[in-house]
Amino acid sequence: MMYFQPMGAGYNKIYNRPYDNFWCCTGTGVESFTKLADGFYYQRDNHLLVSQYFNNILYLPAYNLELRMSFDRKSGKGSIRADEITDREQKKDKSEKKPEFLKLSFRLPAYALAASVHTKDRITFRLNGQEQEVSNHEGTYTLQAFVKAGDCLDFYFPQTFEAHGTEDNRHYIAFTYGPYVMGALLGERRLWEDRPDGILVRAATRDEETVQHLTVAEDPERWLENIAAKWTWQEQDEYLWAATLTGTKEKLTFVPYYEIYKQRYGIYFPLTRFICQEKTDKENLGEAVAEVGRHVKRMDILKDDGRTEGEHPPDTHTYWNIM
Repeated sequence: MMYFQPMGAGYNKIYNRPYDNFWCCTGTGVESFTKLADGFYYQRDNHLLVSQYFNNILYLPAYNLELRMSFDRKSGKGSIRADEITDREQKKDKSEKKPEFLKLSFRLPAYALAASVHTKDRITFRLNGQEQEVSNHEGTYTLQAFVKAGDCLDFYFPQTFEAHGTEDNRHYIAFTYGPYVMGALLGERRLWEDRPDGILVRAATRDEETVQHLTVAEDPERWLENIAAKWTWQEQDEYLWAATLTGTKEKLTFVPYYEIYKQRYGIYFPLTRFICQEKTDKENLGEAVAEVGRHVKRMDILKDDGRTEGEHPPDTHTYWNIM
């Protein structure tokens, strides 16, 4: 388990140890995972709301039904199979006979809604092979048909790449694909290095020699407009999936952040524009230095113009930015 989880670029993951570094907050984190099942489903009479999408089995003795959900995290395709309860232990709790059918609603993930807007993929529900009509109320899709024993409901939540800026800087960005935060693979250099922090606490270190920002050849706002088209899938077996970001000077491969273990990672990167795509770093640096020189010279002229320091005519203000 981890104690600190830096969100910038160039960090490593530092874990606690069995005997001398098992921190109290880590125990709280372990406990929290046991609570995930609390929010899988919500029920009112024969109306069932599906809230989370992981492989699971739900027993409903009052309706003599068991629901088996399977969900492919990579494709966004899932299914729910309804059958009579076959587990004797579960049947022992069966109460008075009630109608064996259910009305199903589904919490709509925000990533699926975004993907349906920005791509041609649609959110779909098929009951026994037939596409179903649904009603949408405040992010919840409800099937018009009822589900009974023997039915199979297939559903599809599209996924796409998205960029997310921070509240105070739209160009300090992280990426997601569907429900997954993406992390860039930044190499193994000084991977197991840590630093002390507090009492018997070890924190992650940052390798400044890894990629620290993303540079593009156009205005960052324009570059972000079609972010879903700037990825190339990579063939590999180590991670759930891997994709390389294109259109940037830095060629980085991203994978689900939670799976990164044997490399340093980057989540948030400053997005900047470099001066000229065809020019070398040395040429770009030379132009930047020259711009600074011109600015300083201009300030010297204004200073020698008989005005007091800081007194400039309105038409001589100079605004410049070096990325």
